[in-house]
Amino acid sequence: MSQDGKLKLRFDEMKKNYSSNEKSQPEVESQKDSDNAFYPHASSNRNICFTLKDGKKVFLSYSYLISCEFVPEEQKIVMQFTTHSVELHGEKLEGLFEGLFYNSVMNVIEQDERYGEKEKSDITFIKEIKFKVIY
Repeated sequence: MSQDGKLKLRFDEMKKNYSSNEKSQPEVESQKDSDNAFYPHASSNRNICFTLKDGKKVFLSYSYLISCEFVPEEQKIVMQFTTHSVELHGEKLEGLFEGLFYNSVMNVIEQDERYGEKEKSDITFIKEIKFKVIY
């Protein structure tokens, strides 16, 4: 309370200080901007969508991703979510694993093996996605 007995609110003063501090803050940049084309800005809610060959789609939240393991000998990535286990099998998965590390991958699309160009390309190719419900 102020000395004259009235409650003194500093809301306008706080709002003024907040808006001036907001302008002086630098924009948050992703560590992997080139791989972050689908998520250009920092966000607290990101999802990853898995698209299967038959057209079925499943999305899971990155916030429920517990661990991710890349097994180069078997060319697979194993992702443990709180409710699901997801295995990705394919070729040239290193870049995908890095994108998963930075939470920048938005879509993972399973494709028929006949479309994979194993020798000619450095592009990640997913030939199989396996889901297992674990809750």
